Amino acid sequence: MILQKEKFNHKSSVTTENNLFEPLPFFMLRTPFLPTHTFDQLKDETILVEKLRDYVEKDYVKEAIAIASPSLLNSLHYIHGDLSNRKTQQVLSSTLRYMLRMTTRPTPFGAFSGVAAGQFKKTSSLKIDHFKEFKKRARPDMEWLLGVISVLERSNILPSLIVDKNRASYVVGDRLHLPFSTECGQLRKKGMDKKENISIMYNEVVEKVLNLAEERITVREITQRLHTIYPNTDLTIIQRFIIQLLEQEYLITELRPPLTVDNPFNYLLGKLEEKDEKIELYEGLLKVRELINTYNQLPLGEGLSLYSDLISQMRQINEVTTPLQVDFSLNATDLTIGEKVGEDISRAAQILWSIADEGVGFPHLQKYHVDFLEKYGTSREVPLLELLSEELGLGAPASYQNPKGEKGRRYYHLFYKSRT
Repeated sequence: MILQKEKFNHKSSVTTENNLFEPLPFFMLRTPFLPTHTFDQLKDETILVEKLRDYVEKDYVKEAIAIASPSLLNSLHYIHGDLSNRKTQQVLSSTLRYMLRMTTRPTPFGAFSGVAAGQFKKTSSLKIDHFKEFKKRARPDMEWLLGVISVLERSNILPSLIVDKNRASYVVGDRLHLPFSTECGQLRKKGMDKKENISIMYNEVVEKVLNLAEERITVREITQRLHTIYPNTDLTIIQRFIIQLLEQEYLITELRPPLTVDNPFNYLLGKLEEKDEKIELYEGLLKVRELINTYNQLPLGEGLSLYSDLISQMRQINEVTTPLQVDFSLNATDLTIGEKVGEDISRAAQILWSIADEGVGFPHLQKYHVDFLEKYGTSREVPLLELLSEELGLGAPASYQNPKGEKGRRYYHLFYKSRT
């Protein structure tokens, strides 16, 4: 990795002393699961089909394909068919692409490659045992996990769930706005388009609910307090109103994992463990965690049967296309690259920077900067929600997708059209 120092003359000569960039003491290594010499066997067209047919019988290849493409796994038997058969040709072609990933492409993708960190030292040492050094890291896909949370939020534990107001909401006049709704991560499953810039009437009752949600409070407590304030309102109407605010995501339950936790699944199970109510899905979720922990301990090639059981168990709880994500890390230690390599990379970065156009930048962001200064001036803190609001601030820049930006879109299109 390269660290940029303080800036100096753009066109100054490149020397070790005045180089704008310096290497950090560590690097990231990405490598395919199989050594590259395996690819040499696939380059010989006279034995290519034979080799592919041999490889798909290996358990580690089957498991890698199961993770990446279950449909291909179910079609692998066609690979032994007549070469004039269209299905056989398709399976051979798909298998070849995955074998290329597994031998030559370090792009992290399922079980085809892994990552590790190393350090710049006096000498280089990148010895890797491609079978022993790879370690699995399987965890529930967030679409699956959020779908489970969506079910739990409508279950018998709802009254005991602690809620908080959605910090992305903001008031403009008599409306309470949200930049977008996530539908608890179920947009694809529901076949819905993303809802943007949604709003509801900001009346007295909504204000009271949001004020109550500023403290750690359960749905049951909010319902009771509102019923105390409005005793003539039927309790079921109040409950339905709270549920609507939850469904529209103006209120967020404690079950939704913060972005700061490194294991959202364990976070959810920890929250469920605190509840006194009997939770229908709880035992099934514990079984999923047990299977994941066991699967993570198995080397690639020894977990195909367990992987199938795990996927089946997860789909019984929540049916999604890809319930599980699997990545690999390199369990290798003492990975080093010579310090001279880091110095050469920093000099190369300096050369590229020196010959780059001095006017590098994005016109739509430069226009956004000018608009910001015109509206807010300098030396002023501006709340991010206000800035991104179309009603209060500038809205998002043109290149933003979430929330979708329109500001400076003409400059954005002109810039990219000129580069194509």
